[in-house]
Amino acid sequence: MKESKLSIIYPIFLLLVSFPLIHAWLPITQRFIVLSVPLILCSLIFNKKAFVCPSIFAVMAYVLFLFCFSGRNSYISSIKFLDTAYLVSGVLISYYIIHNQNSRTCKQISFITYVFITITCVASIIICLNVPGAVRYNTINEFNDIPATVLAMQKYGLSNYLLPHALPILIPGIVKQIKDPNFLPQKKFYLKLFLIVILIFEWYAESATGLILSIFALFASISIRINGKHNVRNIILLSVAALLLTSSTIMNPLIDLIITISPDSYIQKLIDLKLQLNGVEAEGDMYTRSNLYQNSLDVFFDNILLGYEGNNLLIGGHSAILDHLATTGIVGFIPWALIFILEFKQVWKILNVNIRPYYIIGCVCFILMLAIKNMSVYIVWLMFLVYLPTFLLVNHSK
Repeated sequence: MKESKLSIIYPIFLLLVSFPLIHAWLPITQRFIVLSVPLILCSLIFNKKAFVCPSIFAVMAYVLFLFCFSGRNSYISSIKFLDTAYLVSGVLISYYIIHNQNSRTCKQISFITYVFITITCVASIIICLNVPGAVRYNTINEFNDIPATVLAMQKYGLSNYLLPHALPILIPGIVKQIKDPNFLPQKKFYLKLFLIVILIFEWYAESATGLILSIFALFASISIRINGKHNVRNIILLSVAALLLTSSTIMNPLIDLIITISPDSYIQKLIDLKLQLNGVEAEGDMYTRSNLYQNSLDVFFDNILLGYEGNNLLIGGHSAILDHLATTGIVGFIPWALIFILEFKQVWKILNVNIRPYYIIGCVCFILMLAIKNMSVYIVWLMFLVYLPTFLLVNHSK
């Protein structure tokens, strides 16, 4: 009886948080708190075991640090409420999915995920066709003669710049479902179209990091076989191919070709990349990011134990991992990192050995997004905690 109620409550929660159209009228600092509190109360009634799992203890230790030291710097003050909401909610749902493996719930969550991603991607592409760069820079209101429907789509959150940074994490799960022999051929066709829509969305959203990681996740996942045969060989070949892409001889003509078909927002980044590959120091986006990373590292080494104390802090702001080290120190960073480690361990234990490579690819994308972008946000964590395990665990033969 309890499980049947949770199989309704958790998908409804994910539906609510997935569609900004439903909660866009709330201030961003409140919307996920308002949505999470009822879910946490329901979990206390129907899913008590989740509150004694190691991941919850790690979340509680991290949240306790945030609230105890909330006045130390502006970074902690800005993340504490949202971190509480999405981490607790994500871990509770993750525990239920992993330990119950309810096929009905997994299918419901998969369906909700496909629907909300399709709607958001298509809406964002439409917006960008009308106003190039609107998703990335959120500047649509500065333009004249914008169709009312396009304005409405962006107003209600259907152009989400956080989503292209989360989607690479899910791509291995989508590819696994396409390769699943129990998945109907007609549905596989739609999933392939779905992947194409994701890549088009990444392109129009002008998320270079999301696009590169999506392409990496796609090719890496394609190289994996569910039956396990030749996986080691394929991974070695993929690694060799990745190393070859660091060669200026191979990349120079490839970058020149991509520049000819790229929008203006990508061209300077590609030029900077080409210069870097040829050993030329370029003061562009890549150079700026390396300086931002160094800023956070410098702050961390000056405040190793508890992090920086003071509100006038100019940390790098471009790496969630380095920024957490700088602002929370080792004491706050350890429980935050433990959330990932403990979740990884419990998913790893229950996955079939032939499915594990897909999970590794998704986790690599998750870690890279935290390391090179400041993307410790609700949709990225939900992708790792809930959506990726669900896509890998769903059994279409039931």
